[in-house]
Amino acid sequence: MKRKAVFFVASLLVLLGVLVYQLATFSIFDTNPPQLLRQVDLPKTQQRFTLYTIASNATVPNGIQVREVRAGQEVVVGFFPGYTKLVASSTTDQHVRLHLRDTLGNRKDSLITLTLRH
Repeated sequence: MKRKAVFFVASLLVLLGVLVYQLATFSIFDTNPPQLLRQVDLPKTQQRFTLYTIASNATVPNGIQVREVRAGQEVVVGFFPGYTKLVASSTTDQHVRLHLRDTLGNRKDSLITLTLRH
């Protein structure tokens, strides 16, 4: 009988320890920062674009975000939800072309062309 009581108390303490650990390390607002995919510098201009993958959460679906670097600040110029992989990119003086793929297989590949402003 004494052995069962010791085992019960030890099990209860282990369970309580796991519960305290989970509560101490849980963060409801823990977010994944955007992951840099590629930087695209345009020929003959000072323009630069950065491409990021954005992880999904409760309010935003996963996707690829395109930001233009203007005077040292990144400004979002496009967001493509559902696409998770950049297959290729190419540039001209007036356009940036992105070949995007959904690795989950929910959509077909897309060729996106961004027209630049001067």
